[in-house]
Amino acid sequence: MTSLDQCLENENKNSILQKSKVLGCLTSSSIRKDEASMLYKDFIKNNIKRIWDKLDETSQLLIAEMSYNSYNYYNHTKFTLKYNRYPKFQTSNRDETLLGGLFFTRDRIFPEEFKKIFKPLAKEPKRYTLPILNSLPNDIRTRETVLSSFTELHYILNLLEEKPFKVSAKTNMPTVTTIGLINKLFEDGDYYQGMEIPYDKVGDIRAIGWIMLLLAGKLVKKTESNLEITPKGRKALKEPPQNTMKALWKSWITNKLLDEFKRIHNIKGQTSKAMKRGFTNPVHRREIVEDILKTLPIGTWIETKDISKYIVLNDLGFEVTNTNGWGLYIVDSQYGQIGEYYNTWHILEEPYLLCLLFEYAATLGLIDIGFVSPVDKRMDLYSQSWGADQLPLISRYDGLTHIRITELGEYILDNKSDFTMKLPKTTITVSKDSVISVETLLMPIDIKKTFDSFAEKISEYQWKLTESSITKALQSGCKLSSLKLLFKSYNSPLPDTFLKLLDKFNKKSNKLKFKDTLFLYECDHDFADSIMANKHISYAMRAGEGMIVIPAKEKEKFKDEMLKQQVII
Repeated sequence: MTSLDQCLENENKNSILQKSKVLGCLTSSSIRKDEASMLYKDFIKNNIKRIWDKLDETSQLLIAEMSYNSYNYYNHTKFTLKYNRYPKFQTSNRDETLLGGLFFTRDRIFPEEFKKIFKPLAKEPKRYTLPILNSLPNDIRTRETVLSSFTELHYILNLLEEKPFKVSAKTNMPTVTTIGLINKLFEDGDYYQGMEIPYDKVGDIRAIGWIMLLLAGKLVKKTESNLEITPKGRKALKEPPQNTMKALWKSWITNKLLDEFKRIHNIKGQTSKAMKRGFTNPVHRREIVEDILKTLPIGTWIETKDISKYIVLNDLGFEVTNTNGWGLYIVDSQYGQIGEYYNTWHILEEPYLLCLLFEYAATLGLIDIGFVSPVDKRMDLYSQSWGADQLPLISRYDGLTHIRITELGEYILDNKSDFTMKLPKTTITVSKDSVISVETLLMPIDIKKTFDSFAEKISEYQWKLTESSITKALQSGCKLSSLKLLFKSYNSPLPDTFLKLLDKFNKKSNKLKFKDTLFLYECDHDFADSIMANKHISYAMRAGEGMIVIPAKEKEKFKDEMLKQQVII
């Protein structure tokens, strides 16, 4: 608690005299500091109503906030967020205003005694509540994420089954080629796809999010510069997707792979010596954000700037750095220092929040999102920083304007004990010309592998079965029975033309069956006759005038028998 006596003790004489003159309780400058302090204090107590009436509406709102809250320091971000007003502590000539005369030191301290005497005059401020939106403006692009998160997880893991992804050996970030492969799996592209934005200055979101999440959840592993699916990843292909999503979110909360703030690409100095130990623990930040998300309503749109306001006004926030931004800068390390800012919430913490929501929560289907182009979206918040006007944006996540907690998100956040979603039944149909079509939301791995082996792929959901494709599959060791079993397990009706094609290969395979691997030896006619006459080599077979064939399993016995005859093979 900060008392008036402490404030007066810490304030220098000139400042106390100035405050006294503003209030009109002193005119002389020759008075001692202790006398000025005593007169100032008495004047405030005796003239509280007159002082209150002289304060403008914005000043009265600020005094009410200070009187009814536990803190003693003026919080510029809190007040301006709540009221969108700017209290005046000084005139244009840097003289104190009446409001300024009630606050002390450069930190704007409001003494505890003032709270007690102003409180009866001030109306208790309303607690901030989140505005809920029934609809979004027409210029907001929306994305529902639950179904897409299920299919994307499935397709990415399937793609990794076929071949590993290339990633940076140092940063774990996917290469341009890998990002291109993943982006092709997205039905509607990355979030900003199709917008008129400088994509080279914005970069990718969705593909990066998936790679980091899969690494954190150990569904994939990195070997040098390759990313490979793990046994846990293969198991996830058969698990209910909602359980995998929940596990991935929990893994991300505690991961140490990446501090999401590193993705805020236009805030520089992050790897500088000054910031070596300058960042707070990202695990702690994520835990706070998760707790905040648990308090938000389900299934309704909320503006991200209102969530930011809700966090600040209810003291739910976190800090990205231990240094209040010193060491970080925009454009220029000398002139663009972030530590020059009075409060860094909008510059450091809010962009971090948007990144965590956009790149990770939305990718997992925890939230639906509304967004616009990030270009110039939040640049007014950086207007104090030298050189910021040279940039189109500070963060690729600045375009996130709205979120909506999904039912899957409710389950992931442990606000709901289970999540059930009826997925369309997988069906397989075969046309008269042997075109196989699959209708499904999540392509089962057994279907994909079998049809990729036996048929020619037409599209993601169609294959053409031909004599040559079946022959090729059988030559590579595939069993025709596995193809038949697949159709049977999905109750697929098969046309007569298709059955005849399968039956044709079935009859051919019965006519000629693989028996054994043989070794062929060349020798002269007489020696071949002696081998065939040897009762210990009864397994030998003649293959022409000077050729002997030995079964693979008898090879060693044959070599031993030849050694007895001093013949070396």
